[in-house]
Amino acid sequence: MWVTLHTILLLAMPLATVGGLLLLPRRQLTAGNLTMPLLVSLMAMSLAFTFSTHLCGAGMPWRQVLLGGACLVPWATLVKSRGLRRGGTVALFIATLGLSQHFSEVVHRPGWSGNSDWPRYGAIARDFARSVHAMADHIPAPEATQAYPPGWLRDLPIAAKLCELAEGAGLSELPERYRLRRCEFGRAWHTWLTGLYPYELVPQDLWYPGGPLGEGLRRVELRNRSD
Repeated sequence: MWVTLHTILLLAMPLATVGGLLLLPRRQLTAGNLTMPLLVSLMAMSLAFTFSTHLCGAGMPWRQVLLGGACLVPWATLVKSRGLRRGGTVALFIATLGLSQHFSEVVHRPGWSGNSDWPRYGAIARDFARSVHAMADHIPAPEATQAYPPGWLRDLPIAAKLCELAEGAGLSELPERYRLRRCEFGRAWHTWLTGLYPYELVPQDLWYPGGPLGEGLRRVELRNRSD
């Protein structure tokens, strides 16, 4: 619901700006009329980026900020009525800040991202898989040659022993199931405008390919697991 409202408000900014410029009396464009709107637009975009900056890779509200700044300049420059000009400028200023901040909030909630190339949960899963590969160098010789059938690594009888070896070697233990998952991104009808991508979390787990433990751990891979 809130993402839909976000989309409606974002779409309303350029439509209202273009409609107002076509229907309302306009004043002559001069360098003096243009200077202040440019400064206000730059201020709005700078504040929007400042308040919505975060340190993860979930995406930035580029469309919200740039569209707001692009609408603010012609409105504050060309609308003749002082009251409408100032009122519209304030509304666009607030909308630019509000939408950019809301974008940053949405991409930190489950189900939405502003960057479909960001691995997010998948990177965590791959780190665990690399840790399991490193366990192969710490398996005692007798156990390294013990063969096991293919299957999920956590279901093997050696799983508890692997956790002990990982702890002693300073490696990550076998993670809980809920931590192994990847994002499967899609596109919503408004993605082209908002830059917001819906995603689903696909459960995964570590698959043991079979064979001697010392060799098999080096070939453990992530697979989707629905059970």
